[in-house]
Amino acid sequence: MRYGYQARVLITVKTYPHPCERYDDLVCTAGITEDGEWIRLYPINYRGLDPRRELLPYQWVEVMLEAEGHGGDPRPESRRPNLETLEVCGEPLSAKDNWRARKDFVDRLPVCSMGALIAQGGSEHRSLGVVRPARVYDIEVNKVAREWSPQQLELMDELGLFDSSGRYFRKLPFEFYYLFDCKGDLRPHRSLITDWELGAFYLKEERRLGDGTAAAQSVKDRFLNALCGRSMDTLFFMGSVRRGKSWNTLGVFHPERESQLSLLE
Repeated sequence: MRYGYQARVLITVKTYPHPCERYDDLVCTAGITEDGEWIRLYPINYRGLDPRRELLPYQWVEVMLEAEGHGGDPRPESRRPNLETLEVCGEPLSAKDNWRARKDFVDRLPVCSMGALIAQGGSEHRSLGVVRPARVYDIEVNKVAREWSPQQLELMDELGLFDSSGRYFRKLPFEFYYLFDCKGDLRPHRSLITDWELGAFYLKEERRLGDGTAAAQSVKDRFLNALCGRSMDTLFFMGSVRRGKSWNTLGVFHPERESQLSLLE
C-alpha cells in the first residue's frame, strides 16, 4: 500500500454504526481539510486505534492518506488513511462564544438546500455536504430489531467496530428520521439520523430511565426541540449512501442564532 500525502483534518462527523449492506453504509468519519474541503476517512478500524488517538468531533488530526483511489469506497471525497500515522492535535475546538472557533471552519463550507445537494450528488457525484433546513417539523421514531444480524456482525468484525471494553457497539432498537423543509425545494425531506451523539445520548438515557421508549422520547426532545429550536442556527451535515440513492444526517451543527444572542446582551 502506498500513501502519498499528509493531511490535516478537522473531524466534524462521526456516525454511530447502523444497519447496512456495505462497509460504506455502516459508519462514516469525515471532516474539513485546512483548504476547506470535505474529506471522508475510510475505512477506520476502531478496534486497532490507540485510545490516545480517539477521534472526537471538532478535533484536528494529521494522517497520511493514500495517493490514489478511495480504499474501495467509490465516493470521491473518500480517502484511505494510514492509521499508524494518525496523530491527534490537541483538544477539540471549544464550543465557547457560541461555537466561534468551530464556525470559523464550518463557515468555509458551501451551504445549500437538500434539493441542490441531491442534484450535486447526481451531476458532480458529491457525497458530503451541508444543508440549512428552513423548518424541522418532526422526528419520526421507528422501532427496529434489537440485535445485529449475522451479516452486520461480520462487517463490524472486519472493520473492528468495538467499544472500549472490546464488545460490539450496542445496536439501537430505534431509528430516528428528521422531517424537514428547505427553502426553494418543492417537497419535504426525510433523513435517517446517524450521528454518534444521538447513539451515545440514547444509551445514556436508557440507562438513566430504564426504559427504551422513554429514552427514545428523550432523544426526540433533544434533537428536535433543543438542537433545532427557533433560537438555533441549525445546519445538517449530510452524507450519501448506496451510491447516492439516499442521504443521511451525519451530524447537527447547532450554535444559537446571532440575532438571538444580541437580544440577550
